[in-house]
This record gives sequence, C-alpha cells and structure tokens, in this order.
Amino acid sequence: MMCLGSFHVLGPITGSDFFERKVFSPLEETNRRDEAYQVQVSLLRRTKMHTKTLFGILTALALSLVPVTASAEQLSGGELKQFVNGKRVYLKTPFGGEFPLNYKRTGVVTGDGTALGLGKFFAPKESGRWWVKGENLCQQWPTWYDGKTTCFQIRKTGEKSLNWVRDDGRSGRARIEG
Repeated sequence: MMCLGSFHVLGPITGSDFFERKVFSPLEETNRRDEAYQVQVSLLRRTKMHTKTLFGILTALALSLVPVTASAEQLSGGELKQFVNGKRVYLKTPFGGEFPLNYKRTGVVTGDGTALGLGKFFAPKESGRWWVKGENLCQQWPTWYDGKTTCFQIRKTGEKSLNWVRDDGRSGRARIEG
C-alpha cells in the first residue's frame, strides 16, 4: 500500500492503472480496519462461548453421574413390571431436557432422542426389548450400548417419579406417565 497525499492506494500505481485501482480516504481506511477488527473480536467471542458451553455440558454430565441418595422404595420384580409396563419414562438429562422411553406391554421399549439433538452422536431413535429380572429392569437395544444388555435398579420416589442406578454404577432420575 502506498500513500498519495491524504489517500491510501492498494498496490502500485502505474500510468493508466491509476483510475482502475481502489483509492481509500483515511476515514475509509480506518473503517476497513475497524470492520476487520470487529470480525476478529466476533470470532474470538464465539470461540469463548463454545468453550464455556462445552465446559457447562461436561460439568452437568459429571454431576449427573453422582449417585442419587434420596429416600426411595425398592420395587420387587412384580411391582417393578407393573410400575413401568405400558408407560412412558422420561429420563432427566444433564442438558435440562428429558429422554423418553416407552415401555410397551409387548416387551418392546422405544427411545427417541431426536428432540434433544442426539442424532449428531448416535441413532436418535431405536426400539429394543425390556424385561424384569429379579428386582432389576433390563433392556437391550440393537445398537445403543453396543447391543449389550443393561439392567437398572429402580426405586420409586413418588407416584410419578423414580431414581435409577444402572449396573455400571451410573444413576439418575426420571418421571413416569401413563
């Protein structure tokens, strides 16, 4: 860039090129620099926002893994089957939403995480099967949990609420309808 009096020119000026080149006044040059600075600041703010969001999600996820210690009623196998059979269980998520699981009377369980945007991480909808084994609610999905059977201890905390502890120690809360 070169300076001609009080004007800045992009590139060298040669003969007939003078009128083809963009010439900026000092005010225009300052505005161009300010716009470039604002773009850089905006990108930096977005990066910080994404970092804070990711940190918040990871913190919430870590807190959701803390065992639930509220007083609750352990259900026997028959009571457990009656409690969930034909009902929809809404698992509370660390992101503030709920993940619905529909326990059909036929032994089929369907899950749908579409509303939570989980399609980015795994198949958002899937149907598997469920059954009661002893005092545990067990389920198996074709692809979720790599197709492995998982079992849960279910403790009733109210007429429409429960706590769960999965066989790997993870735990959480849910509400039930139906």
